[in-house]
Amino acid sequence: MSREQRRYPRYPVKLQVQYQDTDREVVISCNDVSLGGLFLSTATPPRSGTRVSLSIELPDGRGVVWATGHVVHLIPGRGMGIAFSNFGPGSRQRLEDFLISLA
Repeated sequence: MSREQRRYPRYPVKLQVQYQDTDREVVISCNDVSLGGLFLSTATPPRSGTRVSLSIELPDGRGVVWATGHVVHLIPGRGMGIAFSNFGPGSRQRLEDFLISLA
C-alpha cells in the first residue's frame, strides 16, 4: 500500500512487540507504527489474513498498548504488516498520545 493510500501517517520507531497467533507467541521488533497498524520484522511471518494479538511496549514508562489485528502484507525474509482491528481499554489513546509526541 502506498503512502498516499494510508489513512494514518506511519512513524519510524523501534519498539518491542509481543505477538501471538494460533501457533506461537513471539517477541520481535517493530519498525514503524501508525494508528492503523504496524510493521514487524520477522523472517517467518504467518500467512496473510492470520489474526494476531499484540502487546506493544511504549518507551519512557508510557505503558503498554494491547491490540488485535490481522496480517495484511508480507515481505518475504523481512516481515509483515499488521492492520489493527481492536484496541484494549485505553490503548488507542495511549498509542495516539505516543505518536503525537513523535510528530
